[in-house]
Amino acid sequence: MSKRGTLCWTDRICQKPVGGCYNYVMRFIESKGFAALFLLLISFGIYSFSLTGEFVWDDVQVIEKSYYSFQASNVISHLVPEEKTQKRARYWRPVLYGSYVADMAVWDISPFGFHLSNVLFNCAAVVAFYFLSLLVFGAFMTEGKERAAFFAGLLFALHPMHTESVAWVSGRTDVLAGLFFFLAFIFHVLLSTKSPVRFVLFLVLGAVGYSLSLLSKEVAVAFPLCVIFYDIITGRIRLPSSLAAYAVYAAITFGYIYLRGRGFVNVPEVNVALSPSGDLSAAAGAGSVYLGAVKTLLPTYFYYSYKLLFPFDFNAFIAAVPGDALYVISSGFFIAVVLLAGLYGLIKGKKPAAFGLFWTFATLGPSALIAVFALASTPLAERYLYIPSAGYCLLLAYILTGRKLPTPKAGVVAVGLISILFATFTVARQFDWQTNLELWENTSKKSFASALPHVNYGYALQKSGRYKEAIFEFEAALHPDIADTKTGRAISAINLGNVYIELGNYGRAEQYFQKALGYDPFSGRAYYHLGLISFIRAQQTGDRAYYGQAALYLLESLKRRRSYGRAHLLLAKTYLESSRLDKAREHAEKALRSGLVGELKEEAEEIRKINDKGR
Repeated sequence: MSKRGTLCWTDRICQKPVGGCYNYVMRFIESKGFAALFLLLISFGIYSFSLTGEFVWDDVQVIEKSYYSFQASNVISHLVPEEKTQKRARYWRPVLYGSYVADMAVWDISPFGFHLSNVLFNCAAVVAFYFLSLLVFGAFMTEGKERAAFFAGLLFALHPMHTESVAWVSGRTDVLAGLFFFLAFIFHVLLSTKSPVRFVLFLVLGAVGYSLSLLSKEVAVAFPLCVIFYDIITGRIRLPSSLAAYAVYAAITFGYIYLRGRGFVNVPEVNVALSPSGDLSAAAGAGSVYLGAVKTLLPTYFYYSYKLLFPFDFNAFIAAVPGDALYVISSGFFIAVVLLAGLYGLIKGKKPAAFGLFWTFATLGPSALIAVFALASTPLAERYLYIPSAGYCLLLAYILTGRKLPTPKAGVVAVGLISILFATFTVARQFDWQTNLELWENTSKKSFASALPHVNYGYALQKSGRYKEAIFEFEAALHPDIADTKTGRAISAINLGNVYIELGNYGRAEQYFQKALGYDPFSGRAYYHLGLISFIRAQQTGDRAYYGQAALYLLESLKRRRSYGRAHLLLAKTYLESSRLDKAREHAEKALRSGLVGELKEEAEEIRKINDKGR
């Protein structure tokens, strides 16, 4: 109690509210510290179910099978890429790599540790977004800003479309980009301070945040658009502080483009899907290409908008952008209505609504371009909605805090019901990401006409010893009606051959490896497995001619993949059986340099140590 007999702020929070539960909730929300702590805890709790998950999809290749490459000494080389004339790689994300290095140092190869890091990064992003919302609503609203910011933070914490980014270790790139994006925006808003020292401090912190966001994922290039629009509607656009910030952001952007361009693709080719014939030269001039781009962008924006509004249907592999005429027309109409609504809100002084819409559409831009430039295995992905959903949550929170509601309590009830619905779907979806078997069983049913889900599901079934079901999935991937490339079909055939090797049917396995070469004559894996079969036959029959055949196949494999560690090791063993010890040691050394681990590494080391007497 104070001297005047009134309650201090902690007493006001803790006392039984006179107005009932609603007043208690409002007092809790208006306490920024308690609200931030609550959002942090609920973010951790809602994603705690993902902590028992395994490495799935890209995690297996990127982390589990390549963990030897995550060394602290490699961080600088990832931060400043080497100059390359042939630029094929499209992703330059050194912050993501650095986070993996840190996880490896703390957790080794434990999936739990990597998942825990994902959850903690997401918790930090949620809290950062809450404080960002406080600043945004504080700039536009005189009343209810604390309630609106809390609603926005809660909806963001529970939005089901974030599950892929948080529950999948490789989805971390969106979470990291979002975290630093939010922090950079907060520091930009704080640039309005009158203190020169604080201005410099906030500018430096904002620049660092923007840089780290860019180095986490390319979507951060939308950051300058968001801050410029914010400054326009708040009247800060002409302030010297804002102009200085724009100059810094421009320098960072151009520096990023330069460094990225040293070793990575900056401007990829337009997706050939824009031309019905599959050949851009066949399109009727540049106009057709641009028209095709528009026909891809409009449905992409419409699809993502639908996912934000109704985030209850999940698919980890969205094979194509919906492209029928009715969908394109509907997409154009919807986007036009949304843009007009944003303009109307801006004219009528509903600036939070206009800002939320602009944020959503601006940050969706880089993800929408993925569909045009075919930058990923899927043109659309749920994880791309992590940063754009922040704008949607700002908009929805503003609507549910508006004065046109029947009563203020109606907004609280609506947020509560939406939160329960979001939480239910978010928790349920995490169980689909627990194992490869669960993920791809779910995905292969939803994307039945695409090969990759069948291939990944078949591989998971094979690992589980369910060989008949695995064969069915691999054969489904090879069916003429299933969309795939020749390289993809070669991989499916190789996987089928591997199943038959495990079943001991080497003749059938060899048929599929030869079939793989029919699809892709440059497949190093197919030649490797043909060499493996010859080696096994030499071991089983004692016919040493098979060793010579194995060596020929393996040498063909290495012509196509020089650093193929398994091929080098098997060739070393083949030469060892043929008493060509120098060659055996040479290829054992090359196998070790390729990065083999575990038992394979031990085998290579043993062969390398053999002396000229075969000991």
